[in-house]
Amino acid sequence: MSKLIPEEVVEEVRHSFDLVKVISGYLELKRSGRNYVGLCPFHQEKTPSFMVSPEKQIFHCFGCGQGGNIFTFIMERENLSFPEAVKYLAKQAGIRVPEREMTPAQKQQAALKEELKKAMDLAAQFYHIILEKKPAGRKALEYLKQRGLSEETVKMFNLGFAPPGWENLLTFARKRGLPPDLLHKAGLAGLRPSGGHYDNFRSRIIFPICNLQGEVVGLGGRIFGEGEPKYYNSPQTALYDKSRNLFGLDQARRGIRDQGFSIIMEGYMDAIIAHQHGIKNAVASLGTSVTTEQAGLLRVQAAEVVIAYDADTAGDAATLRGLEILKKAGCAVRVAELPRDMDPDDFIREQGSEAFSRDIIGKALPLVDYRLKKAREKHNPKGDTPGKLSYSREAVAILAEISDNLEREHYISSLEEELSLPADSLRREIRKLLRGSSHKITEKGKTNAIEISLQQGQKSPADSAERTLIAFILHKPELVADLKDGGLTPKDFTNAIYRDVLEKILELDSRGEGILLARIMDSYEDKKIQRILANLGMEEGTDDALAKKVLSDCMKRIKLTKLNKERKNIETLMQEMEKGKENERMNELLKEWERLLKLEDSILHPRERRE
Repeated sequence: MSKLIPEEVVEEVRHSFDLVKVISGYLELKRSGRNYVGLCPFHQEKTPSFMVSPEKQIFHCFGCGQGGNIFTFIMERENLSFPEAVKYLAKQAGIRVPEREMTPAQKQQAALKEELKKAMDLAAQFYHIILEKKPAGRKALEYLKQRGLSEETVKMFNLGFAPPGWENLLTFARKRGLPPDLLHKAGLAGLRPSGGHYDNFRSRIIFPICNLQGEVVGLGGRIFGEGEPKYYNSPQTALYDKSRNLFGLDQARRGIRDQGFSIIMEGYMDAIIAHQHGIKNAVASLGTSVTTEQAGLLRVQAAEVVIAYDADTAGDAATLRGLEILKKAGCAVRVAELPRDMDPDDFIREQGSEAFSRDIIGKALPLVDYRLKKAREKHNPKGDTPGKLSYSREAVAILAEISDNLEREHYISSLEEELSLPADSLRREIRKLLRGSSHKITEKGKTNAIEISLQQGQKSPADSAERTLIAFILHKPELVADLKDGGLTPKDFTNAIYRDVLEKILELDSRGEGILLARIMDSYEDKKIQRILANLGMEEGTDDALAKKVLSDCMKRIKLTKLNKERKNIETLMQEMEKGKENERMNELLKEWERLLKLEDSILHPRERRE
């Protein structure tokens, strides 16, 4: 993972920080024996299962399985790549990061992104200056003030105005050395059919869209005056992907952490007005359908999310799909309901932030309650019998999706009282739905289920032995000497992950470097492998004598498995050769089979071994 940054610099950055202190800047940790525990920042939980080891400099959540080292944590929380996470921490520690030579393609992509950042920053500043200081932006600025925005808010969000005209930005950029082709790649300029370029943003109020680091990556433009479409946003570029960004998240991060939840609003003005009135945990979703990537961005900031769309939007299909995406990402979702024909912007300006926090956010419904409420409005169960039955069926389907048994029982009791139906009848219907869904697994789904079962517990004795051996060596690196004395090598392993980890352990040992789990993790980009390693690292050790005994037993099991597999392979070959009567080759295989059997016997009965 650190192929573009020298290893010694990565190690210097790593050793400049204490993981416990870094994570404590994001959530509360409490001492628990040799480790620290807290509520996991990656999924919703009430009982702390997130553990940090100051000794090993790793973290692991026993609830959701998330785990890693200091770089993994920063990558997840700050939405950064590995090199970006190293640079992020290096900057805090005052460490210079000289990068290794990149490939031509990597150089080209990195250079393009830097040029695109320059173009986006120039455009945002150009439009901001026009809004604040130029006659062309005077009416737009007055309009924003009429909408309730202060000068400080206009500056904070770097709002701008793109005046009428086809080449205002192009001309400004050309004078500063930025060619039209670059503006086209940044989504700021379009191509004329007859040749040449034109400004994409014209007669529009500009809302810069920033990444988590506060860098402008895209623009949103609302028409000012007559024209269509009402909103025009940056297209996807090498720098900007709408599905991976949330408007205002760079401004809202601290507020989200302080409040413990985020508020998703629909429009730019909703989020901006909210911030101006002290609601600092508000963001805008750049549309009504929240994406998986956006859900992930919010989940790592705080586990709880409140949706605050206007009344018409809140019930549409796209919004409901977004709620499910948030739920699947591990977010606890609540839905705020605004009065009809009002959006957050209107409500906050008319009734104030206290009323919004108390009456709208404070009364937001949990996702299940909200869905039941919508189903109730749709079917009218208090009316005729068909309405009651159709509502009952939809309600049961909603409850069947609840994985937590206690939570489901709570809603079954509520539904029993509401519909005057026996709880057992509701449970039976839920079980029917669950059984039906389990039978609808596709062939691909079956394969995945088998793989998951194997990963979660249906392991072979050899796999368990390999896992235990790696865990003991990570806990007691001095056991590597016993491993070498026992003649075990990575080639003896059947599990590819554990084999690769052992190779890295032996490589570090051969170089005389410390076997640090947090460092080994850097070798893997696959989050699943990082989680496996973090889980291994959190396992408790034992005394030296027992550790040596366990290590010896593991090595014996691993060797026997390999030898047994080799004998089975020979037996298969011999069966095939019996048909062709290849006697000479058969004799060679038989001798090899007998040799392997003797090796197995010497491992099983070392004291009875005879030369």
